Order: sequence, then structure tokens, then C-alpha cells
Amino acid sequence: MLSDNDCWELFKQRAFGPNEVEQVELMVIGKEIVKKCGGVPLAAKALGGLLRFKREIKEWLYVRESNLWSLPQNENSVMSALRLSYLNLPIKLRQCFAYCAIFPKDEIIRKRYLIELWMANGFISSNEILDAEDVGDGAWNELYWRSFFQDTSTDKFGKVITFKMHDLVHDLAQFVAEEVCCITNKDKLTTLSERIHHLSNCRWMENSSKEDNSMQLHQVKSLRTYVHNCGVAGQLSPSKLNSLRNLSMYIVGKKIGFLLAELGQLELKGDLHIKHLENVKSVMDVKEANMSSKQLNRLLLSWEGNDESELQENVEQILEVLEPRTEHLQLLSVGGYKGAHFPQWMSSASLKYLAHLDLVDCKNCLQLPLLGKLPSLVSLSISYMTRVMYLHEESYDGGVVFMALEFLLLEELPNLIRLSREDGENMFPRLSTLQITDCSKLLALPSLPSIKELRIQGKCNQDLPSSIHRLSSLEYLQFMYNEPLTCFPDGMLQNLTSLKTLDLYKLSRLEVLPAEIINLAAIQELCINDCDSLKSLADEVLLQGLHSLKKLKIVGCPKFNVSAVFQYLTCLEDLKIGKNTQVEGLHEALQHMTALRCLELWDLQNLESLSHCFGNLGSLKSLNISGCPELGKRCQKETGEDWPKIAHKTEEYSRAANQVMDIMIPIQNSTDFEI
Repeated sequence: MLSDNDCWELFKQRAFGPNEVEQVELMVIGKEIVKKCGGVPLAAKALGGLLRFKREIKEWLYVRESNLWSLPQNENSVMSALRLSYLNLPIKLRQCFAYCAIFPKDEIIRKRYLIELWMANGFISSNEILDAEDVGDGAWNELYWRSFFQDTSTDKFGKVITFKMHDLVHDLAQFVAEEVCCITNKDKLTTLSERIHHLSNCRWMENSSKEDNSMQLHQVKSLRTYVHNCGVAGQLSPSKLNSLRNLSMYIVGKKIGFLLAELGQLELKGDLHIKHLENVKSVMDVKEANMSSKQLNRLLLSWEGNDESELQENVEQILEVLEPRTEHLQLLSVGGYKGAHFPQWMSSASLKYLAHLDLVDCKNCLQLPLLGKLPSLVSLSISYMTRVMYLHEESYDGGVVFMALEFLLLEELPNLIRLSREDGENMFPRLSTLQITDCSKLLALPSLPSIKELRIQGKCNQDLPSSIHRLSSLEYLQFMYNEPLTCFPDGMLQNLTSLKTLDLYKLSRLEVLPAEIINLAAIQELCINDCDSLKSLADEVLLQGLHSLKKLKIVGCPKFNVSAVFQYLTCLEDLKIGKNTQVEGLHEALQHMTALRCLELWDLQNLESLSHCFGNLGSLKSLNISGCPELGKRCQKETGEDWPKIAHKTEEYSRAANQVMDIMIPIQNSTDFEI
């Protein structure tokens, strides 16, 4: 609980703008409102958000005098504040909030998915200025400002991707939704009301018979949304639910009532994952599913359990007829498809809004759809396709290819030779992130003018690293799990003037790092993990040139020695060394690392003493040492040989301002200590 003063400060941050002249009358009323919050931060934030744009005294008095503060004793101040905030929402926003009851408590909710569900249910729509998604963003932001949403996660651009609801906020959503939204679970059997519009998390089916489940579902004629998390969709015959608008997953069965054709009469919107398409026997069933009539934003199509001896003879026709309506489609995923060719519609210019495409385990396909001209394609993932040789097969005509693509994943493509059959100047102009995993025949990368992040994982062709020098805008470079690699080619790092991070992980045969590291003027972080054969970083001259290096991590490199020449890394702020890396010169090097703020040392059997280092480490804020038995013995409190040298430092560092963790406090009666 917060004090009244702290609660007032939190309320004031939400209720008043940063440069606003605070009205005395509103301040007085506001402090009286805050006293009703009972010191609960959520209540203060909710009411502050409610009053953010209200400047009439009567509006503030309405909140202070509300009858909701006189609720029965079992209602607390938080719920009163939340209900007040809810009742002051516009009707459309109330609908949007109440709909959130469909998600289970503590669920991580995808913001974009929720907005699409709002759109599909008609809660929000476009206006003369904004399209429906922008209106949805505004609705979400308003609810977030009112503290109905919290715990957000963002992408690298700062855009909110996921969020959660506080348990009390979720209770309010369930209360205001009444019987219209229903969440069930396996521990609580639920009788479904005929009024239910939205149904979620149907694990209750596991505890009752399929016949009872289907009967209950089919009686709910008003059901509009069915979101399940347990793979029981095979028990649902959707054709009997004429009001259904959102169906997150449909599992195709083999019996009447569970065929793909059951989707035909439904006006579905939002997201749909159709699983077990191997059960489709007739192209007529696919036609009757009427996929072109559905306003889907995301469509996932998957074949499962298909071995080579039981291929569908008509599988290519099936995917051809599964063509969706394209004006709303933003994401398409095709998995387990066993045809040799993709349908024409997957190369169609009509997919002008498609932003994300995933093709997984389509092992018989000889080539990819013609994707280079799709104007909105931002993310492309190609995985486990054994026959594909080129990402872009077409002859280069001078136009821009993959004009919007920013993220590209290439995984387990053993015959991929090049990204494009013909190189051109206007290819991949916006590509910023590229991940290559186990593409052992990929010979080279083209010039990628906007590339920021490159990850090469698994075996790669020995010629591939030689093309990295073209990527002058690269900021992050990672090599992982490449056992054959013994050294990097000369010139690989030559032009990487923007490189900030070099990350090497499990390169068991790598012996030396390239001397060109000295030319990496922007390098700030170097991470080396589990490189068993690595013997040296570089010479003294090279280390003197790494003026920008801030973070260094060396873990699991038993032949590597952190020698005294590391003293030249005078700008280093974060040093992590662990797992049997040699540290013969660490003691001397640390005395010169005066900018060091964080030091972590673990599993270093031969580390004996650091007692003389800490006098020069005035900037140190965080120290963590464990699994260093020799050092532990010497630093035992009162009895250890080095204890007199560090005892006064213990108190000094523990008093440091904004201390992250205590410094140099050995655990008694133990050969290990953690700090």
C-alpha cells in the first residue's frame, strides 16, 4: 500500500498534464478522491486516467460523490475505482473492454489479435479519417491509459505487441460481460447459456463426453466467437452454429459433420487455423467451404502425419481451391504441404496486403511462389524445404524486388544456393534482419543496404562468410553451432564500420579471431561462448584499438587465457568470464579497468585472489562471483587469507548509492560464494 502522498503523486501524474497549471479546486477534490483509493496504486492510476481530460469541477465531484464508494463491504476500493472508470467509458469502449473477458486470467494477449476480434465483432469500424485498425489502436490506447491493461511488451520499434490484465480488472470484465462471454476450464464444468456470444478455453470438454460437449455447443445458437486452447475443435460441427464469426482453429475430420465443407455457411472473420487437411478427400468439400467469402486477417493451413506413401493425389488442387479472400489477408502460413507446386494465387498481385508469409515443411516443392513483387510483404519465413534452390527464381528486370521485406528466416534449406537466381541493384532494399540456419550450400549474400542483424546458425558453406564484408550497415553479427569452422576468411569484417555486436556461440573448432576486429570502430559488445579450441583474442596492438568496446563475455573457452594485455580495454563497463576459461592475467588486467560497472565470474577453478583489484574499481556497481573454490577459501569471513584486505571494501561498496547488489560478501562455511 502507498501512503496518501505517494498515492496522490501517482494520481496526479495521470490526471494532469506535465506542463498544466493545476486548478486549486480540482487539487482539493482530487486529494479527497485519492483518500478513497485506500493506498492502492491501481485505483489511483485508474481514477487519474478517468479524470485526465475532465476539467469541470462537477465532473470531479461526480467521481468523489459516486454511490459506488458505498458498495457492500466485500467490494474494495480498487473495484469501486475500476467500475467508476468503466462506467465513464463511451459505449463502444465498454463493449471492447467487456469482450476481454473471453481471455483467461493472467493470459498474455496479443494486441493485434484483440483489435482484429473487435473488428470482426463490429465493435469498431473505420471512419472518414482512420481505418478500422487505427481506430482499434486508439481504443486500446484509451483502455491502457485508464489502467485496464498493463505489463506490455514491445518490439524493437517500441510498438506494443502483448499485454496482460490485472486479476481485478479481469474480474470486472467478467462481471460486466455477464453471460455474454464465457471462459471455462477443466477444473470447473460449465453449463452454457444460450445467450453466450463468445466462448474461450474449452478444456472443460476433457471432463465430459463428446456427445454432451457437442450438444451443449450446438444449443448456443448465438455463439459468435469460439477460441480454444486444447485441440478439441474436432468435436465441433460449426455448420450448426450459424452466428459464428470467429473460429480460431478447425480440425478437419473424416466423418460427416466434421468435413471441411462445414465451414461453408459461416461468415468467418479474424484468424483461422485449419488443421489436418490430409483428411480432405474431395475437392468438392474444399469448394463448399467457400474460403473466398471469409474476411480473414490470418490464415494457417496445415497438413499433419502425412508420410510419403500416403500422399493426397489431389493435394495441389486442394490448396488451389483453398484460395482465401485477399483484401483483408495479412498473414498466411502453409505447413506440411506435399505438393510439388504452389498454386498461382500465392503469387498473385491481389495479395497486396499480405505482410507475413510462413512456408514450413513443404518438402516436395521444387520452387517457391513468385513473391518478389508483393508490395506489403514485411516478414518471410521459409523452413524445411529440401528442394528449393532460390528464394527468387525470376529473371531480374531492373525493378525493386522484395520492396517491403524487413525480416527473412531461411531454415533447413539444404539445396538453397542463392537468394536470387540473378543479382540486381534493387533487391531487398529494406531487409534489416536475416537469419540463416543450416543452409549448407548457400554460396553468398547479395548487397543488403539496410541490413542490421545477421544470424548464421549451423553449418554453412565455407564461401558464405566471405560475402559479409558487403554489409556495411550491419550492427549485429552472430555465428552459432558451426562445428567445421576453424577460422574466418580474411577481409570478412573489413567494411563493417557499423558493427556493434559480434556474438560467437558453440564454434567448437574455431582457433583464432580475425585481426580485422581492430577496424571495428563501432564495436561495443563481444560475446564468445563455448568455443573449445579458441586460443587467443588478439595481440596487444589490437586490444589497444578497441576503444569503443563496452561489454565482453568469454564463457566456456578452456584454451583461452584472459591475460594481462586485457588491461588495454580501459573503456570496458561489463565483463563476464566463466566455465573454465583461463584467467592467469585477470588480476593485473582488472586493476586498469577503471570504467568497469559490472563484473561476473563463475566456475573458474584456478582463480585465487582479487584482493588488490578493487581499489581502482570505483565505478563497480554489480559483482557476482560463484563456483570459484580457491577464491572462496581466501575470502572466508574472518578466517580467509584475503579477508583483512577486502573487509573494509565490503562495507564501503554496500553503502554505494543505487547499489544493485551487495559487493564482496563471502558465504561462510562454503567453498563457493555468490555476490
